[in-house]
Amino acid sequence: MPRQLPAAQADLPLGCLIYDLIVAIYVAWLTRRAARRGEPSATLAPWSSAAKNMGYATVAGLVVLVEVLVAWWAADRGLLLSVAAPLGLVVVLGLWWLPAQAQRVAWVVVTGWMGMTYAHSGVWYEIVVFLVIVVLAMLGATRSSWWFVIAWAAHLLWNAWPRAVAHHHSATMGHLGLEPAASAIYDAVIVVALVIAVRRGRI
Repeated sequence: MPRQLPAAQADLPLGCLIYDLIVAIYVAWLTRRAARRGEPSATLAPWSSAAKNMGYATVAGLVVLVEVLVAWWAADRGLLLSVAAPLGLVVVLGLWWLPAQAQRVAWVVVTGWMGMTYAHSGVWYEIVVFLVIVVLAMLGATRSSWWFVIAWAAHLLWNAWPRAVAHHHSATMGHLGLEPAASAIYDAVIVVALVIAVRRGRI
């Protein structure tokens, strides 16, 4: 739908379109697979179960929202390096208490969001990296949680790729990519936490 957006959000529709299409394809694939197998997930869930799952989804959304607001605030004040590690801990602790299955779904959301860190630049290989991260997140939810670790570890290394990052690409979207070192610290905290969670059977 045509709309007037601030210059800093000029690439927002494209970013949202890419993100939404990937999620829609993933949900369609899961639904079709469940239907073929005759699994309960292909049918309507009881209201109590649906409400609980909505609650878990809300938690994941709030975690992303906190990340966006804090990163936005810190980017405008040159404090991304200072908040990187605490922000990583906030994300980890925000999801830690969820049941294993809910955690895996939440980590798909957070990992997909992380994958968009540099994709807003519109550079083709940054978009490819985002798509690869999303695939790894899907594998983490459906195959092995170690794929989440691989996704975050790969992105940690990807921060070292030389690039010019415009302020609005990270600050407006709530990513830490304006300061790649901050993004790397944030990723490292989550990699360590994910390794611990997977080894303990938390996810």
